[in-house]
Amino acid sequence: MELQGDVTSQRRWEAYDKLGTFGIYAIGLVLAIQALGLEVRSVLAIGGIGGLAIGLAGREICENLLNGMLLMTTMPFEVGEEVCFRPNGQLVEGIVVDVGWYRTLIRSFEREMYVIPNAVFSKNTVLNVTRKQREWRFYEFLCVRVQDVHKVNAIIQDIRRIVRNDARILNKLHRRVFMDGISHDDVKIYVSFYCEASNRDAFMAIKQDLLLAFVDCIERNGAKLAQPRTVLELEQDTLLPRLMAGLLPAPGGSSGSSGGAAGLGLMGYG
Repeated sequence: MELQGDVTSQRRWEAYDKLGTFGIYAIGLVLAIQALGLEVRSVLAIGGIGGLAIGLAGREICENLLNGMLLMTTMPFEVGEEVCFRPNGQLVEGIVVDVGWYRTLIRSFEREMYVIPNAVFSKNTVLNVTRKQREWRFYEFLCVRVQDVHKVNAIIQDIRRIVRNDARILNKLHRRVFMDGISHDDVKIYVSFYCEASNRDAFMAIKQDLLLAFVDCIERNGAKLAQPRTVLELEQDTLLPRLMAGLLPAPGGSSGSSGGAAGLGLMGYG
């Protein structure tokens, strides 16, 4: 169902069936009371006193049942849809498996089963990922070597050309490709737009194609992606024995400061 990317009406009718069953039981209970010759108002008055006692003792149970009824009538999510929310700061995301009167079952992407009391949904904001329908956001930063900063403008123009001509990218929403920042390590290119895809798998395939095309733009303009640079600091009293033992290359004849630490760049750009 998730792979089809649509909202099924079958689940909605199942919810209506549950509500109809509850209504039939309620009407049957009233008719049974009348058949026994009892006064319905008197029974309801006695039930009201008992309901108050039950409500004080089982407030959470009643709250879960009431919210279960609201979930079935308002349909904020249905079986088969992907949802995401944070009860008590814990991230819960996955596919809805079942919506019951008292609890809702959600299977995570690690195939674990969450059993969520329905009262939780009245106190938390739920993100329904499935109902975003066919609009998926591409949001990435492309990091280019800082020594290729003068080639960034040509790279941006090539990426904009791809974004403008690709039919899978939506024209009605923003399409942004800009240089976002420069640091000692890299030049960041900000890329953001929306793609039309029926589901997450289709979007990931589009994203893969576009990322590879953007990398080709960078290499076609004679630039390269930035690489992380690691600096190793060694104390001076341990550096010399390592150099004598041939474990480290000689630092090009540069003299280190007396005392303190010597820094050796193990990985750089280019």
